Amino acid sequence: MVAESDNAQHKSKETTEAELDSLREKLEETFTLLKITKNELVSCKESEAQAKETINEVLPQLEEAKETIDALRLDAIKATEAYNCIVSELDHSRAHGSSLESLVKKLEAELTKKILDKAANEHIVVDSVVEIQNVLNNKHLETELNDAKCEVAHLKSALEAAEIKCHEDSACSTAQVTSAQ
Repeated sequence: MVAESDNAQHKSKETTEAELDSLREKLEETFTLLKITKNELVSCKESEAQAKETINEVLPQLEEAKETIDALRLDAIKATEAYNCIVSELDHSRAHGSSLESLVKKLEAELTKKILDKAANEHIVVDSVVEIQNVLNNKHLETELNDAKCEVAHLKSALEAAEIKCHEDSACSTAQVTSAQ
């Protein structure tokens, strides 16, 4: 009986020791998993901090790029409006120049008719009428015609300069928008 009791105690002791060993192994595994999890948490926090830092660096650059794009778009709109205004002014100047040319032709025709009518009434030789007409035309109409031609040339020159500037501004704006993107 004593031997049985010793034997039972021995088995109970072995079972308890086996259970303790098993629990120690599980505790060690748990500590290992806890260390791994702790390291992963630290790594995640570091990554999060780096991501926030990168975001803080990039956001101002992004805002600046957006502002630059908006400014370039506004410049392009202004340049287009200026170009359209210049084109409108050119069209108006061309119409005005054509009107002046028509007026000069009309005045020349009226003057010629008056001179011919006067010559017919006074029986003046046609050659004399042509000479008088040339003298009058040369003094009065030539001055008006030269003034009109100068104005047309000035307007054409201004238009060409404005078109060149508008094309340059448009190309510059396009290049800035492209480089900003």
